Amino acid sequence: MSGRTSWARLWFSHRTHDIQAGLESRVADPLWLLARQWQFGGFEGDIAASIAYVNIESESRRVTELVGDKSSDPKMPVSSQDILEARVEAGATVDGPAAFRMAGEAGLQFLRQFDAKSREKLTVLLQKHFPLNRPKAPESERNDVAIRHLSRGSFDARSLIAGEIELADLADQSGISLRELTQKFKSWSRYYSNRFMDPSVTKPWRDEKQEYVFGVNALEKGTRVGLRAHDYGGGKLGWKDFDISATSGNNKPAGRMATQTVLPTPVAYSGMPAERFWDFEEGEVFFGGITVEKTDLAQLILTEFATVYSNDWLLVPLSADTGTINRIKKM
Repeated sequence: MSGRTSWARLWFSHRTHDIQAGLESRVADPLWLLARQWQFGGFEGDIAASIAYVNIESESRRVTELVGDKSSDPKMPVSSQDILEARVEAGATVDGPAAFRMAGEAGLQFLRQFDAKSREKLTVLLQKHFPLNRPKAPESERNDVAIRHLSRGSFDARSLIAGEIELADLADQSGISLRELTQKFKSWSRYYSNRFMDPSVTKPWRDEKQEYVFGVNALEKGTRVGLRAHDYGGGKLGWKDFDISATSGNNKPAGRMATQTVLPTPVAYSGMPAERFWDFEEGEVFFGGITVEKTDLAQLILTEFATVYSNDWLLVPLSADTGTINRIKKM
């Protein structure tokens, strides 16, 4: 007499486009599950794990040059105090469509440093020596109003920055002490050099692309690391705006080596599902309300990642100096 073996196999099928029922995790007796958690000590809250530290070895190089799109373009030195966005987006006061307004605004900035009495005297003197001549054809009516106000209350700052008048002569004619005038002029010169571009330097703006195209170099001990930004539209520069363009020099580390011991922190985002099964969630994002089709694979994968694997990632912070290029050597 021979025995007979039979097998049964269960198949599942996604019959609807709604994923809400699956994310709700409905159970018939939640009290039984809570009781089992209590039996196994799930509510005692003991922390048996040890804190994990991460050692990061990194190499840091300071950005020293701002370069144009072509290798033959002049190079602008960059210091640790410079804001790279301001240097890249700076406008020229000598040529360009906004040169007149920039020259007038720079003049107003110089006059704002003085009190009302001194400012009135300086305005009369500087407008006499360096009048702000209005362009013949303003671009728009709104621009024409701004130009008229600048012509009445400011002067051509391009002539002052070029040194067409001695500060001693300006002090004698205005009655302001030479010491105060020199201090204010130095402060204003730093503002001018940071805000406005030297006309002899190649401008990174490309009219045909409506974007900035430029690069930066980090030169140190005979080595060079270059980064290139091809499609920066303005606003805020980040690591994603750059690509490595060139490296040269010996293979020995030329940057400043540093080792940091940091504590990893969990990565979180708004509406992230709770880590524990019975936690109440904020409800900012409801993944059950996502409408997907069977062919929306990318959206289904993203939903699965957010609901199942979103708490598996950690952030390891790295402290870095402003204006530096950093490379992680070992972690």
